[in-house]
Amino acid sequence: MFPPLLRGYLTSGYLTKSRPTHDAIDVGWLKLLLKHPPIFAWDDGVVIASYFMSGGGNTVAILYDSGEIHWYQARYLHLYIRNVKVGDRVVAGQVIGVGGNTGLNSTGDHLHYEMLIVPFGYRTYRYADVRTFRVDPRLVTGFTDVTGEGIQKMNVNEDKLPLAIPLFNNVVLRSTPAILDSNKIGHVPLAGLRYHGELTMNGLKWAVLKHNGLFAYAAIADKTGKALLSISDNTKEVIIERIVQVEKPINITLQQDGVTVTVVKEGLK
Repeated sequence: MFPPLLRGYLTSGYLTKSRPTHDAIDVGWLKLLLKHPPIFAWDDGVVIASYFMSGGGNTVAILYDSGEIHWYQARYLHLYIRNVKVGDRVVAGQVIGVGGNTGLNSTGDHLHYEMLIVPFGYRTYRYADVRTFRVDPRLVTGFTDVTGEGIQKMNVNEDKLPLAIPLFNNVVLRSTPAILDSNKIGHVPLAGLRYHGELTMNGLKWAVLKHNGLFAYAAIADKTGKALLSISDNTKEVIIERIVQVEKPINITLQQDGVTVTVVKEGLK
């Protein structure tokens, strides 16, 4: 797995209170004094879209075969340049383009990054699919813990997230968002689990939960519409802690051959 950017910071979250229809995360880089940074493929996959659209500008979509019961699609918008075409096979960490500010919906240099969980074998690219299969990219891409020199590290503050409380004592917890005998991993504890968002799969809405350090899924309601989980606030914005490298201030005096020089430099935050 590879993050879409080696350096960046969150400028807009996923389905936030201020932007309740924002199906992606936006990641910027201007504060880091970068211009047109390389954009990377998250994993091995195949390019299923590479084109320019009016709102999103230069757009690339990649299908990643997870080898299980669902696949992932990652979508990269507002690129300055696209470096791949439809049908190209890519590998994790391959440069698929460079970041930019293209498209009418872009208000500045940033990457609009979407992640979808699609049914196994679903190779279609349609922009309308975002609302059906969307998931917070930070849950699956590794961008919640970007590492490297000068990186801003972003971690979900678990204690600030809502709790998903089961309304019954036998609400099934699953390793994948599907009703299968093979993916049952237990039941949602009566004390509840932290709610990280939701996605729609096979006609059901699934809560994305954290269980024993791993992401798991539970249906929010059954097929008849009967509620199975109570969620304190399903539009609550995920709180992000940003840990930024700081350049320390300099204030030193140097003397050589009777010449005194004082060097003063403010630190960068």
